[in-house]
Amino acid sequence: MQQDGKIGELKELIKARDERIAELEKEVEKLKLLLEELHLQLEQLRQQAPEAVKLRNIGGEEEAGKKRRVGQSLNWVVKQSHSNVFERLYIDAMDRIRRMEKLKMQFMEMQRQQLYYNSLNC
Repeated sequence: MQQDGKIGELKELIKARDERIAELEKEVEKLKLLLEELHLQLEQLRQQAPEAVKLRNIGGEEEAGKKRRVGQSLNWVVKQSHSNVFERLYIDAMDRIRRMEKLKMQFMEMQRQQLYYNSLNC
């Protein structure tokens, strides 16, 4: 009798685990789609970057570069008024690329941790 109770309990645990695995697989699929979308956006920005660099090189490159280096060395962005709208767009695009790459790394780390935890629960 006691064996039957344990078997039923184990079956319930297996069912709950299988449901959790199904939920996590759905979540992983959603995250993969988001990652692919971010990857496509990143690729578009990379393709657009050379054009923005050409426009930025028209004037004020040295001074803008110095200001950005100061901001990077202090680990914060120096807010400045840009005389050229294309320079602002370029800076925004590059910041967006960095953020997307950081999010991609965080996502991959979360996936790695989830796989590790799943392997421990099996």
